[in-house]
Amino acid sequence: MAASARPAAPPVVDSRGRPVVLDALVARGGEGAVYLVAQRPDLVAKLYHAPAGAEKAAKLAAMVRLANGRLQALAAWPVETLHDRPGGAVRGLLMPRVQGHRELHALYGPRTRLREFPDADFPFLVQAAANVARAFAVIHEHGHVIGDVNHGSVLVSGRATVRLVDCDSFQVHDGGRRYLCLVGVPTHTPPELQGRPFDREVRTPNHDAFGLAVLIFQLLFLGRHPYSGVFLGTGDLPLERAIREFRFAYGASAAARRMRQPPHTPALETATPAVGALFERAFGPEGAGPAGRPTARAWVDALDAVSRQLVVCRRHTGHHYPRALAACPWCAIEAGLGLLLFNVALPRGASPMPSTTSVDLEALWQQILAVPDPGPPPQVPAPASFAITPSAAAAAAGAAWQRRVRATRLVLWIAGSILAVSILALSANPAVGYGVGLPALIALIAAWVYRNGGISTERAAAERALGDARSAFAALEQRWLTTASNRAFTLMRENLEAKREVYRALPRAREQQLLALRAQLQQRQLTQYLDRHRIATATISGIGPGRVATLQSWNVETAADVTESRILAVPGFGPALTQRLLAWRRSVEARFVFDPRRGLDPADVAVVDREIAAKRGQLERELRSGLPRLQQAAQQIVTARATLYPMLQQASQTVAQAEADLRALSAR
Repeated sequence: MAASARPAAPPVVDSRGRPVVLDALVARGGEGAVYLVAQRPDLVAKLYHAPAGAEKAAKLAAMVRLANGRLQALAAWPVETLHDRPGGAVRGLLMPRVQGHRELHALYGPRTRLREFPDADFPFLVQAAANVARAFAVIHEHGHVIGDVNHGSVLVSGRATVRLVDCDSFQVHDGGRRYLCLVGVPTHTPPELQGRPFDREVRTPNHDAFGLAVLIFQLLFLGRHPYSGVFLGTGDLPLERAIREFRFAYGASAAARRMRQPPHTPALETATPAVGALFERAFGPEGAGPAGRPTARAWVDALDAVSRQLVVCRRHTGHHYPRALAACPWCAIEAGLGLLLFNVALPRGASPMPSTTSVDLEALWQQILAVPDPGPPPQVPAPASFAITPSAAAAAAGAAWQRRVRATRLVLWIAGSILAVSILALSANPAVGYGVGLPALIALIAAWVYRNGGISTERAAAERALGDARSAFAALEQRWLTTASNRAFTLMRENLEAKREVYRALPRAREQQLLALRAQLQQRQLTQYLDRHRIATATISGIGPGRVATLQSWNVETAADVTESRILAVPGFGPALTQRLLAWRRSVEARFVFDPRRGLDPADVAVVDREIAAKRGQLERELRSGLPRLQQAAQQIVTARATLYPMLQQASQTVAQAEADLRALSAR
């Protein structure tokens, strides 16, 4: 055997003494190693580094006995025990092989999700969260408790299906006997169990409900931990203490808990007020009471309701949010972080691969050009263009008034003359002056009243009629300018032409983006290399699960995220921890070797092609819908002209008639 070859798997048998041939080593951890099973591609074998004790062996035997189809469909539930010899000590177990699934943290962290789940959007996260809750519900319905809830014990597929692993650590109930869960991760352990030894602790579904709520929160809030925020009190607040003191960092009551959520994070109502209320129950003091937290089934119902309320952002097709929100929260968060959270969504049936200009669309463009332009609208007829005579009524009223004018002119002249003579006679003979002048004055007034009698009322009515006619004409003229002009048609066709030019330039735009990527090739290779090194899997002094969760809440997941300014901005990370993280990053970076032969990363090219394909699909839809809209616009203009022009002519003629009638009644 070569020095570098892996040691062969030890021989084992099942509980009935039948040999089980182990194949390649799949993984190795602190508790044991996992192997493929020869001739059984549906199973894997987990062998412990040391034989299982009596309690562990009894637990595994009970789990094998309790196995059923529902448990095996959602969990890597033990189906057989393995022994070093017939009747010998338990060395391990056989369990269903889980393929096509990744650990949950690869889905909720934005960086890893874009790489591992490029098509995952917010509806996908909601669906995955609901499926996690369904898996928990089935475990609880069988009387068992997961106990050691953590993101590594839940796997998710590209279809959002979920499988639970590490089932041999579950708390199992077998008749009158209960096998405890002896392990746990502080970040997902409820406040009432923080710091307590697990080997004597009987877990309940309500304890699981805390860890489940944390997982759901991390999925919906992009990797943030619910208790990781800005502490408004004095001193450092480790995550474990924040959990123990119920310092939930989100929601309306966060300030009362002396907490504030991290910057550029979704508000609690982003997942609907109903889900926000469930989080408040799960993470508040009332949750520690018996059955105080939302059950797994309650989460399923609430998350299914969220799925029915999501709408697509108008600005980014990869963004979805509850329709009750006033605006898309992801757009604002992406702008604040300078980080892409979700890929753009491809149109249904579209390929992310680049393509040239569509021949069909070119033919469509010829159809667009063939839509006739209605041209400038006809000139609106002015009232002055009509030769209008006064109406019979206006003419008769005007003639009658003129007769009065002529009749009263003579009376006024005679009465005026007599009045003048009487004024002269006043000094010589007052009695005669007054006797002659007073009747003349009365005659003068009576003549003036007779002259204007009746005409003022008719003239006022004519003035009102003219005002009404002019108002109606102005309103029709405004409608004419709005609907009969070809400006809307021209602008619509110019807009379609601009979209066509953008569409034809898409291949060139793709090449320009790829050229920009090639210019940054070495830096991008380094970033990708650093991104593959997660802080959660590194061994860094003083950086345990709690601090890892805190870093994730400030969008620090991998070595690529580690910079001095970003780490110092995270609560609880002073110069000492910052320097340890920087030293770790430098050690990772020192192992990087640039390979110019690699060329562009296919994942980077896929992102460019996805964006181009989404833009191409959007433009195709807009151009296709543009033809009927342009035809409709042209027809609407023609119809408006045919309808409004006669009305305008009539309205203009009505104004001319009202003007003529008023002139007939005017003074001369």
